[in-house]
Amino acid sequence: MPVLLEALKGGDPHARARAACWIGRIGAEARDAAPALVEALEDEASVVRAGAIAALQDLKPDPRVVVERASAILRSERAEAATAAAWALAGLGPAARPAVPALLDAVRSPAREVVEAALGALEAAAVEDLELVPVLLEVLSREESRDFSGLPGLASPAAAGLARRAEAALPVLLERLRAADPARREEAAGALSVLFEPGLGVGERAKGALERVLEDPEPRVRLRAAQGLWRVAREPAAVAPALRRIAAEAGDAALRGAAEGLLREIEEGSGG
Repeated sequence: MPVLLEALKGGDPHARARAACWIGRIGAEARDAAPALVEALEDEASVVRAGAIAALQDLKPDPRVVVERASAILRSERAEAATAAAWALAGLGPAARPAVPALLDAVRSPAREVVEAALGALEAAAVEDLELVPVLLEVLSREESRDFSGLPGLASPAAAGLARRAEAALPVLLERLRAADPARREEAAGALSVLFEPGLGVGERAKGALERVLEDPEPRVRLRAAQGLWRVAREPAAVAPALRRIAAEAGDAALRGAAEGLLREIEEGSGG
């Protein structure tokens, strides 16, 4: 074991990766090597980080050894290290529960790979949907284009995570649609379009809510609803009048431009 631990700190990344692999193969008898493997999650070489993650899963160490240090690595400015830490925590399953605060912070990362890994760890830790949904909504709102050009699809990790929690998310979004703050209503309208996806079971309720939002007093909120309805339902009769009203009333040039652009798309698609 001392030889492998020494190799884990060596100059050759492939040698370090092999050392991690061999430690993992030893299994439970090598649990004392867990702290060194956790430190290897910050290795500059991806092959070493991957080897450390796999080895930790094979060792099944005391979760406390992994949670404390991996939670700190999650806050690293290096996305690759934070990602590796999140996947290592995912390997702990429910035992990673003490790391949930750090993982929730990691979901807010601007780095896509960190968000994906953190969501994977939170799911493995069996975090309650109602605890995670507000964070997903926050991230989804940040991902929405600020020039009103569109909405994130399920390619977004936050959107995909929200879709998997559609039943829990819908009541939260319906409540936000009643908020006094137009920004909150706009965020909710944008997120609702994610819940249209087939098989989620809440599509019709989400659609009905967005149709009602087309009457919102704020043009930017109506635009988000129109974008969502058109992207999924493709019903020009419902969307086009709302867009014409936005184009006529909105004081924001970007907002008017987005409404006019979508209206042209609808008119071209429906033959004028």
